[in-house]
Amino acid sequence: MNSVVAFGETLLRLKSPGAERLLQTSNLEATFGGAEMNVLAALSGWGTPTRFVTLLPEGPLGDAARREIAAHGIGGEHVMRTPGRLGIYFLEGGSGARAARITYDRSNSAFTQVESGSVPWKIVLRGAGWLHLTGITAALGEAPMRAAHVAAKLARECGITVSLDVNYRAQLWAGASVRPVDALQPLLECASIVFAGAGDGPACFGRKSPAAGANTRAGFERFAAQLLTAHANIQTVVGTLRQARAADAQKVAAACRERRGGCRWSRVHLLGNIVDRIGSGDALAAGFIHGRLRRWPTARTLEFAAAAAALKHTIAGDVARLTEEEVVALVEGRDPGRVLR
Repeated sequence: MNSVVAFGETLLRLKSPGAERLLQTSNLEATFGGAEMNVLAALSGWGTPTRFVTLLPEGPLGDAARREIAAHGIGGEHVMRTPGRLGIYFLEGGSGARAARITYDRSNSAFTQVESGSVPWKIVLRGAGWLHLTGITAALGEAPMRAAHVAAKLARECGITVSLDVNYRAQLWAGASVRPVDALQPLLECASIVFAGAGDGPACFGRKSPAAGANTRAGFERFAAQLLTAHANIQTVVGTLRQARAADAQKVAAACRERRGGCRWSRVHLLGNIVDRIGSGDALAAGFIHGRLRRWPTARTLEFAAAAAALKHTIAGDVARLTEEEVVALVEGRDPGRVLR
């Protein structure tokens, strides 16, 4: 099987314990994450060969991040090192009516110094069948943005499937010198599969905020139709539909609009006692990529992606540490309350 390649930044994640406010006590839980790595980690766990292109700082934090990448079975032959610092994000877990909150500390990290010329993209993409990128990389600065543009263009020219998770993050774009809609256009023009929803409008169309009712079936359908109209190369738009009654009680489903085939919707998963929702969108993207690589019908692929996203809410940390069998069990509706022994 051809490998899936992703390009992006690995982060140190520092989280307040449980539902504590950030630095309410002196303790923080340290793990690693990052959208692109999260996708590869899930795919690797389901048996797909993966390779990660990133730039880590020299020193103990970079060493630990490198070990984490390897621990997930992700190919690290294109993990580069340079003097500098590791990007960090702080997470305050939500509870009930109080939303979770993320604070980024990523400016001038080692990864932001990556240059497109420093990555041997022709070698990196040799033997690859899929390249996965996110809009987060484009938000981190001109150097990583240009590198992502080069990678996407070359992959498309080589006939490699390109997927883009728009992942609009207002905090990251706040100080950018380029508008997100301008930075992401070259990526949207190369991608055949886009993971996005109406909340990603500022990055896709330049809208300041999503329209009312955007996180609905009708809202997704309108958004996806506009994206397909704007970019003839995009064949599929995939998104998450989420209704949040509280930080730890939500409804989640997956939506898909194909250029040929119209809209499809997964079953709705009712989630209570949520452990950690961070990375659930990455789990959905990984699940959809997994189904496409195995040439499953779209309906099955979408159900697998939605189930992976739902199960990620039960796992602490960024990564969906799931077996394929566990995801399939939820798709098939097997009793999750039983004890496996």
